[in-house]
Amino acid sequence: MEIEQNIWGFTPEGEAAVVYTMRNATGAEVRLTNLGAALIGVTVPGRGGRMDDVALGYGTFGGYMHDPAAPGKVLGRCADPLDPAYDGLQSRIWNARVETDRVVFAYTSPDGEAGRAGELGVEVVYDWSDGCDLEVTYFARGNADMPVNLACNPWFNLAGEAAGTNGGHDTGLPEGCTPVGGHAAGGDPGTRLREMLAVCHPGSGRSLEVRSSQQCICLKKIPEGRKPSKSGPPYAAGGGLAIACCDRPDTPRVLPAGETYHEKTVYSFRNEP
Repeated sequence: MEIEQNIWGFTPEGEAAVVYTMRNATGAEVRLTNLGAALIGVTVPGRGGRMDDVALGYGTFGGYMHDPAAPGKVLGRCADPLDPAYDGLQSRIWNARVETDRVVFAYTSPDGEAGRAGELGVEVVYDWSDGCDLEVTYFARGNADMPVNLACNPWFNLAGEAAGTNGGHDTGLPEGCTPVGGHAAGGDPGTRLREMLAVCHPGSGRSLEVRSSQQCICLKKIPEGRKPSKSGPPYAAGGGLAIACCDRPDTPRVLPAGETYHEKTVYSFRNEP
């Protein structure tokens, strides 16, 4: 696994936004940034080995600033992927470090931030395998009882980010947050993974399977874009799918003081020969 680091830009306060590129043995890549601990690129093979970036987002660092749509960002403290709020974890510059073959983002949300009581320390770990499995693991611990619900909010188009339309994706699920099972806290979340979604795009030969230890799969077609995309023009309404896993947004569980929140979601990308 190769991991590259490059400065992407600076906030008005002078904080550096860094892009981390994780490249596996097949040449498939995941791109991350410490602004919102965001997933900003996923380049994977399709039919015949054709490589395309299937993660939607903006072409510049500035696009991710002051952006309530929050594509690819980690939402919280109390995530609602159907209606992301701007003033939360997704709008912060996180600390970041590389640990061998993974990238770890860490942020301490102070007491009173975004109107939330208590201090909450959060870590989000991204692992990328040679088989094109992207694991997103969440840890959090607070100094008071508080509701916690964390979710990465990626936007995907398996035809490729520049395809312009989202035709040909069959999810078999309605838009909205669909409960898949009750919450079973404790222990390694890797032992609690459930299949949440399987979607394929026959035209490109790509498919995506989503598994998670969390309760719900949240789906929505992306809204009409208001900023330039990575490929240039703003995205058309419905030009991609927002796919996030979280606990029920309307009833987030309360994390007791001193206990550890530990959840995992896995995005597995596959292709036909």
